[in-house]
Amino acid sequence: MTSTFDNCILLNAILKNQSLSDDPDTDYLWVLQGLHQQIVGEYYSRSQKIIVKMRELNLDNMETWTEICDTYVKEIVLMIKNKNYNDLVPAIRFMLDSLEAQYGVE
Repeated sequence: MTSTFDNCILLNAILKNQSLSDDPDTDYLWVLQGLHQQIVGEYYSRSQKIIVKMRELNLDNMETWTEICDTYVKEIVLMIKNKNYNDLVPAIRFMLDSLEAQYGVE
């Protein structure tokens, strides 16, 4: 599966935030494709539901994506850069859990 604006929280947060300097961070997202396919599928499925809910709430905007980037994504990208793969999946799941709770995704 390929990351798109419809199914990837990380891609949205990196490309739609207020900082133009984050764009090279998308180069690190390819590492996530190497994770177990069940984990990748879970990530895309949950991300898609969150993004749909954000759009329903009119929160698919630069301000929201900047907050998500600053709160979760910068740390996840840093883990990838530092090859801290042991903490990567728990950090991504924590982000998804938090965003699901925040936006009321069931």
